[in-house]
Amino acid sequence: MKRFAFAALIIVSVAACTKSNIQYDPTGEISLQPVTEKATKAAFSDTAYGEGAPAFNIWAWWAGVDPGTLKAEFLSSQDISSYIDKGEFVHRSGGSWGGTTPYYWPPEGSLVFAGYSPSETLGGNFTYNKDAGAFIVTDYMQSNDIARTVDLMWFDITDRSYNTSRNKVGDKDVNGVPVVFQHALSWLQFRFQIKDAPGIYQNWLITDIRLTGVDTKADFQSNATSKWTGHEDPKEIHVWNGSHLASTSPEVLESTEDGVVVIPQTCASPKSLVVTYNLKRYLGGKDDWLRAQTVTLPLDTGIDAGTWLPGKKYIYTIIFGENEIRIAPAIEKDWDDQNLDIEVQ
Repeated sequence: MKRFAFAALIIVSVAACTKSNIQYDPTGEISLQPVTEKATKAAFSDTAYGEGAPAFNIWAWWAGVDPGTLKAEFLSSQDISSYIDKGEFVHRSGGSWGGTTPYYWPPEGSLVFAGYSPSETLGGNFTYNKDAGAFIVTDYMQSNDIARTVDLMWFDITDRSYNTSRNKVGDKDVNGVPVVFQHALSWLQFRFQIKDAPGIYQNWLITDIRLTGVDTKADFQSNATSKWTGHEDPKEIHVWNGSHLASTSPEVLESTEDGVVVIPQTCASPKSLVVTYNLKRYLGGKDDWLRAQTVTLPLDTGIDAGTWLPGKKYIYTIIFGENEIRIAPAIEKDWDDQNLDIEVQ
């Protein structure tokens, strides 16, 4: 890793027949302007990173060419050497992102970048294969505590290189080199409602929501057809606990505003959604409560061949009715939403 200390002027005195001063102009600090491929969780307002977004790590390699289109044979050559190795970048005033310890542009040549977010994760080994153009994670761990899960994202080397001129447009500073993060995980959301005005069934009082058998450890490679492999360590995820009276309008029930973010995987049995509820009926002129009732719902019907995929949001709407359980999938276009209506009839 190379760093260039910023100084207004460096003067080196050279002893010779006559004294002379050699002046070196300082290089500018490297800054990036990250956005996400699609709208993300509550940490971000839209597709742009803002104040309060998590720090991320980057790699940079020195390219001994002028900025421009990079040929594949150049990326895989020995002419690109390591310049920054997993340097942490944080939000700065004005919207730019710079190194926790500042990094500076090389005095000549240009750079290519790759990276991942957030910089802090629960577990895993994070590397980047420049020759293959692949972000690689081994033994990645995602907590089954949804208050501690992260929205793992990455960006690959682009098809061009950048130098210090990318931090300026004419005489004006800009926010830095543009990078576009992609989501590596799947996002699940759960909504609850009753089908219509109830008959003998007066109230559905939801008290607990859980997921069972969700894999929490796997390996990732960004350029692979099946990006996630080697799944293991299945656990229960406690989505929500409380007291919610279902209405005819779908309402989200989650223990955190960020929802449930999981490693992409098959969502077939034994993975399921378990809902505990109390049911109030009106029979014989009086109220009758059925308490601590449990329904176990399948999660794989009608969506992506029974697999949660990277970068997709799956919305499960649980509709309480009277006679049967029916799953009717639909698709929305927000974070590649996948809608699933599950009727408990």
